[in-house]
This record gives sequence, C-alpha cells and structure tokens, in this order.
Amino acid sequence: MATSSKTAPVILAALWLLACSAAAGEPRLFRDFVFGMPKSELLELPDIYDCSADFGEDGWLCLPDGGDTFANTGVEVAFALIDDSLFSVTLATEFSDQKYVDFIAALSSRHELIAVSASQGVLDLLVEARNAGGDQAAYTKRLADFERQALQEGNVSYTFVARSWLQSPSAAGAQNAVELFGRMGPDGRVVELSAAEGEYADEAFLTVRFTLPKMLETMIANKAQQDDDF
Repeated sequence: MATSSKTAPVILAALWLLACSAAAGEPRLFRDFVFGMPKSELLELPDIYDCSADFGEDGWLCLPDGGDTFANTGVEVAFALIDDSLFSVTLATEFSDQKYVDFIAALSSRHELIAVSASQGVLDLLVEARNAGGDQAAYTKRLADFERQALQEGNVSYTFVARSWLQSPSAAGAQNAVELFGRMGPDGRVVELSAAEGEYADEAFLTVRFTLPKMLETMIANKAQQDDDF
C-alpha cells in the first residue's frame, strides 16, 4: 500500500526514534518498544490515541486494529504507562481457532510454556514435569485436560519465558514457576497469552502481554517512594 508524501516522513521519524531507543540497550518489551520508553516518543506513532477511558484508568495509549501484526495477524496494541513511562505492551484481536494455534506456535518458537492459569487454578508445568517422572504421555494428558476445561469455561492464560533464559545457569534447578520468577534478572521478559470471553456471549478475544516483572517492581517501588516524599 502506498503512503502519502505527508504520512511517510512521520512513519520514518517514528521508527527512527524507536530504533534509537532500542539501540541504547534498554530492555525490550515487544519489537522496538522498550521498557521505560517515554510517552512523548510513543506519541510520534501514526494513529496512536489515548485509550485510558477504555481501561478505566489513566496511563494508556493504543494503536487501532491493524496497528501492528503478530503471527501474520493484524492486532490492536495497548501501551501501559506509569508516570509517562512504558511498562507493558498488550496485543489484542478477536479469537479464532486458527489465531489461537498460530499465536501459540509463534511464542513457542523461542519461548517455553511454564504455567497455565484458569478459574480452576494454576497448572505449574515445572511441577507437573517433575511429578510425571519422564512420562511424557502423562504430562501431556494432564496439560490437555486442564486446558480443555479452561477453554470450555472461556478463560485461560499461558505464561511463557524465553527458552534461552530457561536453559541458563540462573534458572537451573528451579522447583516451580514461582521460584523461577524469583531468579529472573531485571531484563527477564514474561509473555502471557490469554483467551477470554468478551462481554457478549458470542464474543471472545486473544491477548498477548509483554512485561518485565523485576523492572516493573522497581518502577512501582520508586513511584511509591516519590509519592511519600512530600
């Protein structure tokens, strides 16, 4: 699709700003969107708008449907900010079986699934793998049964971490997902894929949320300290 002479420079300028931020070594959330990116840089993106009213709280910017892509699917993008600094990126699209399969495949290419959450609780896959004692069939059945029930109830979330980090010495020997998260460094990224029913009976959505939990903890702690300094 051709861009107008007015639009093209705006897009190029926005991409240049994002590329410069990423090149500076800031921890990456999604693509070139990095943790702590200033709101002023995000506002350079074409079609971005304040969507705080949709979330019922301040600190949200959004790109409309098709504002970006994931697994060859156009998605809406929501940026969450604290004190005008980016801390998470969420992609959203209407649910379909094919998108569900494609999104899991895309994440699984470089990430490992470590937990599945639903109304019936959390299935810690590190614990399940240890309990299975090498019985792959038993492990797979346990995961499939949990997932099937969660999907029938209309709400399930999958938590992924980078495979490269999971195979590092820092993660070695972790007994469960909670311990694994505790060992994460500041640049440890967590990706959560969720499938959930919408407000109406025939409505369902897929979301993919990218966060850096340790850096977010620090950001929140710093904000609390600043709020106390009056």
